[in-house]
Amino acid sequence: MPENHVFLDFNATHLVHPGIFDFMAQYAHHPMNPSSVHTFGQDARRHVRILSTQIADLFQVHPLDLVFTSGATEANNLGILGSVLKQPPDTGAVYLSATAHPSVTQLSGLLETQGYRVLSIPVQSTKKPLLDIDWMVESFSKIPPILVALEWVNGEYGVIQDVHALYELARKYESYFHIDAVQAFGKVPVHPTELPHATFSFSGHKYRGIGGHGLLIKPSNLHLQGLIQGGNQQNGMRAG
Repeated sequence: MPENHVFLDFNATHLVHPGIFDFMAQYAHHPMNPSSVHTFGQDARRHVRILSTQIADLFQVHPLDLVFTSGATEANNLGILGSVLKQPPDTGAVYLSATAHPSVTQLSGLLETQGYRVLSIPVQSTKKPLLDIDWMVESFSKIPPILVALEWVNGEYGVIQDVHALYELARKYESYFHIDAVQAFGKVPVHPTELPHATFSFSGHKYRGIGGHGLLIKPSNLHLQGLIQGGNQQNGMRAG
């Protein structure tokens, strides 16, 4: 950072932790393609497997529950579209939080072109921007949810949604449930095993990592429909 600058926008992105550069340096000068069958490729595969195990241990999930992405935007897209597109459009509606990140709310147009009905979940009021659970109870009884997607913690005004209560409501309808946990991780306890049927999205640069990488945690029994084609990486859920 320049000496005469002060950075205060940490909700948008963090400064990279110095240890990250040291950690990455050990891989920077090697041909690290884990899809290759030669020695270098298999060595890369081994390192990816080790790192996957460490991250899975952090969240107390299985390594195969992790899908590495280019960031939370892709993770949100994969978690939502990858789940919804496995269901026929006439089985209910997709409910997206009105206060969510654009990588969630702007999926409505795409889903509608595929024949899905998309409904926006309102907040209780501008002074109390918690999602209106009474509205959800009434709406779900009329049009059952295919998927419910929301933002756990909002980076603009700091509201924390009661994801456990909302999750239990959605599960009454056996709905998919997607949580944008980007602003939650490191600020509130995040335990995916407490919400075993939900998908979670994360972004490394929010936690002093380098931009351009994210993570989706999915249930073990959920095989998402891949959005990127061109390879069988990550069990066919994320080519490339």
